[in-house]
Amino acid sequence: MADPRAAAAREPLLRVVNVVKYFHAGVAATVKAVDGVSFEIQPGETVGLVGESGCGKSTLGRLLTQLLPATSGQVIFDGVDLTRLGGEKLRQQRKQLQMIFQDPFASLDPRMTIGDIIAEPLENFGLVTGRQKNARVQELLRVVGLNPYFNNRYPHEFSGGQRQRIGIARALALNPKLIVCDEPVSALDVSIQAQIINLLEDLQREFNLTYIFIAHDLAEPADRVGTPPDRTQG
Repeated sequence: MADPRAAAAREPLLRVVNVVKYFHAGVAATVKAVDGVSFEIQPGETVGLVGESGCGKSTLGRLLTQLLPATSGQVIFDGVDLTRLGGEKLRQQRKQLQMIFQDPFASLDPRMTIGDIIAEPLENFGLVTGRQKNARVQELLRVVGLNPYFNNRYPHEFSGGQRQRIGIARALALNPKLIVCDEPVSALDVSIQAQIINLLEDLQREFNLTYIFIAHDLAEPADRVGTPPDRTQG
């Protein structure tokens, strides 16, 4: 008899089944941004999604996190089809599925301190308050290699690499299982890119994270690499 625990261990963390995303551009025009993509990711794996600009990589990343709804298909995360969820049920699933964005400045609210930025997901889910919140923020800043006492500073006071570390800290705040990294180093100086990649690899080992790396080339680490079809756009 097969060991059910072994079967469970082989169950993918994320299964994407024939996902499609079309945008309507005018009365008769339709942009096929993502057109029938399928793949699986095992827990702890790093999968690279590589392709040229406009091929649909970032759109697919937003479909996986349900920042965009799919036109059709399934996004099954940890056994739950996210495309069938809405409201509070989808919000609760998003705790385990986070995203690091390409532009480390545009993704941070310039009116908020970095402490408030990192604490925002914790407050949204009511996980910490008061001193607990401040302690958690400082812990996350340490984890990503920043001074924990900089939590009262604003994004413009940091370099691009430091701002991306802040974005990584925010993504880690809810202890997610999977992080979608949407070209996380493409906007950084070459001298800083390796530091951020090394940080992400260290965090993966420490917190048993699963990554999807969206990239233009094969320079970023991955266990497997996929390429969207050239017919897609966006």
